[in-house]
Amino acid sequence: MIDNASARLETAKLRLGWLLNLTGEIRSERLKVTHQDPTGGTIVPEGTAVNLRVDLAQPPQGVKTLGLYNCNTDRRSLRIWVFESSTGWREQGQLNPQYDASGRCPAVGSAPLELTFESGHLYSEVAVDEGNTGCNGRNDPTISGCQRWSVTNVVGDSNGQVITTRIS
Repeated sequence: MIDNASARLETAKLRLGWLLNLTGEIRSERLKVTHQDPTGGTIVPEGTAVNLRVDLAQPPQGVKTLGLYNCNTDRRSLRIWVFESSTGWREQGQLNPQYDASGRCPAVGSAPLELTFESGHLYSEVAVDEGNTGCNGRNDPTISGCQRWSVTNVVGDSNGQVITTRIS
């Protein structure tokens, strides 16, 4: 979308001045112009620089469902925990290793443990491996030595993405 703006500036015999992009996104097709200076319709001399500010064309999408496969290379069961500020830490279940006889993971027919998130809530997830060095057999997501895998700042969105990942 930003490419379109550049082409229109050229057609109007103007040039691009500064481009303010605070999104971190560099793919122009994912950006849109949200502000320009001078504003559209202002009469300016040929060759005038037009400054643009861009934002994401679509706001980032949150997560509806996170599917987890246990491909723990130590082939131990994992305890899955979710943190949300209004409820605190809640255990979501145990996930056994999902290797097949030839060592592939996830095995054909394996089902992920699915975590579903409520719109507008912020979540953190931890897979506890009680056999980790430093865990001493405890099932506690707050002990770093027990954390086999973790992800933070997942934004719940009932219309969001469905993501599947392997914990190794």
